[in-house]
Formats: sequence, C-alpha cells, structure tokens
Amino acid sequence: MGVEKIQIMNKEITIRDMNDNDLSEVSRIVCACYVWLAGQEGYTPEETSRLISERGSAEALISQQRECHFIVAEMDGKLTGIASTSKNIITKLYVDPEYFRKGIGSRLFDAAEKRIANDGYNDIFLGAFPVSAGFYEAKGMELEEKKLTTGGPIKGRMIWLYRKVIARA
Repeated sequence: MGVEKIQIMNKEITIRDMNDNDLSEVSRIVCACYVWLAGQEGYTPEETSRLISERGSAEALISQQRECHFIVAEMDGKLTGIASTSKNIITKLYVDPEYFRKGIGSRLFDAAEKRIANDGYNDIFLGAFPVSAGFYEAKGMELEEKKLTTGGPIKGRMIWLYRKVIARA
C-alpha cells in the first residue's frame, strides 16, 4: 500500500501497512474496541473474554495475518486504528475508542476499499456488529442480511452482513 498522509481537523493521519512492531498496539486497539462493543451490545464477561482471546490477542492477530492484509492509522506518533482485508472482504475495522468520531474510521475504510478495488474486485463485503450499522451505511454499504452467529466467541449474537458495489472511474 505504501504510506498515505491525510489532514483531518488540523492533524495529520498516516495510513500505512502494519509491521511487526505494531502488533502489540494493534492488539490493544482491537481489545479496547471489543470491550467497548461488549458494553454497547450487552455481551457477557465470558463472551467478551473469548472475543478478546480468540480475535484480539497478539497470537490471534499473528494467525490472521496469514490470510489478511492489515493497515494502520497513526496520528501524533500513536496508532489510532486498524483495518484488514482478505480478497474483497473487510475483515476488521477498529478505531481506538479515544479517537472515535475524528474521521479515522472513514479513512481506514476508504483505504481498504481502494485496496480491494486495486485488486480488481467489483464489490466489498463485511460482517458488522449492529452498533456499527450507521457508520457502514454512511460509507455506502447496503445491508444484505441480518443473521445470528452460529459459532465463535459470540455464538448466537446478531451480525449484519453488508455489500457495496465499487464505483469505477
């Protein structure tokens, strides 16, 4: 991907590929988002713990790197968000809760969409937690289906499946 610098609210945000030195901070951001999410969605402590260990721990992220391409957002020398893609699926998009509503999520989404388009795909897919629906719909994603998860750390919880056709220039 290289490095992309963007100005938001008089702050420079750098969007770049994740490197091995970012792993602990990426894990911290993902885990902080899962804790925030758990509070919004009413997850049990057991669900939250499993979500963190199975999807947010450094070990889980290392495993996910085999199949996903990770990018990070950096502001003032601090990682503030992450996104990952696999083929034409956005598999993760998380912003440190301290940096919500500063445009970082939008920039990460745009970078992930650009990567997917550059890889030749015509559409994007993702599964989102209901609390994130407004964000993804504002980014042009269309709800395809609401379904209960059948496995994993949040088995039996609602997930919303989205699709977006990529506009070609």
